[in-house]
Amino acid sequence: MVEKSTTYCFSQIHIDAARNSTDDFNPFHDKTGWQEISGNPFGCPIVLGFQQLGFIADQFEQYRRDNDELSLLERENLTYSYYQLNFSSAIKAGDQFEFEIKDSRFKESENKVLSNRFLIKNNGGLAMIGYKRESQKPLVLESSQFCDYPDLSHVPDRTFVGDTNYFLKRKFLTTSNGKNFLLGALVEQSYYFDELADYVNFPESFPLALISCGLLEYATYFHHDFLKNPMVYVSHELCVDRKINAMLSSNDALVMLIEKQENDDQLETYHCYGLLDNKTILYRSIIKLAPLGMVIKN
Repeated sequence: MVEKSTTYCFSQIHIDAARNSTDDFNPFHDKTGWQEISGNPFGCPIVLGFQQLGFIADQFEQYRRDNDELSLLERENLTYSYYQLNFSSAIKAGDQFEFEIKDSRFKESENKVLSNRFLIKNNGGLAMIGYKRESQKPLVLESSQFCDYPDLSHVPDRTFVGDTNYFLKRKFLTTSNGKNFLLGALVEQSYYFDELADYVNFPESFPLALISCGLLEYATYFHHDFLKNPMVYVSHELCVDRKINAMLSSNDALVMLIEKQENDDQLETYHCYGLLDNKTILYRSIIKLAPLGMVIKN
């Protein structure tokens, strides 16, 4: 049974707001740069993957509230918010798309999990299929920890941490960028920010969206040519500690660590983490990308 289905549309101004607020300089989203990408089949700028996440995350915030599931999260200590996004096709500026959430399922096991499947459809086809889960433990990269690492505040931005394989990108959270990201994601910003009421609640999708900048900076470090060798997202696995996210405030420093994995195929896989200055893990994720040519052939 489909619980929610309606039609939405991202315009170019929404794309610009999302990319500017997250420093995403991928030419796929640029209103002139897209024309310079080798073999680009889309014919116009496309919506950011993390922009779609911002929309999805807010839809689930509403769904949990409307279906009286927030009390379940609290009662069962479902601290971790997990998203699995599988990209099937691009959403372009001006596309009409539908979003659907399937019924919730609660699994009472050793690690209790509340789960939903969701779909995004556009142009008569499937743009994304994914899962949203709430759990007591991280559902991805659970064993990761950085307690023994050096003080990351002294590691220069856009460099590798010591002799590790982790590339460090530092960002600072601001309410203005958070608001503009929500605007780009078709989300009402007053649900999350209200200065008159002294209310600041960064959506969990915003720190995650900064991963895009980190990955682009990583590629730039190795002189990747974004126009001749374009890459597109294949899938995201993203897991946020909801309680830590609720404590974020403006000007907090977010340290992103990015590690490229060895692969046996053409996919590029990255483990990405978001840490606060005390090395607390805010989020952990696995991001997979593929060459544009590989995706088009498939």
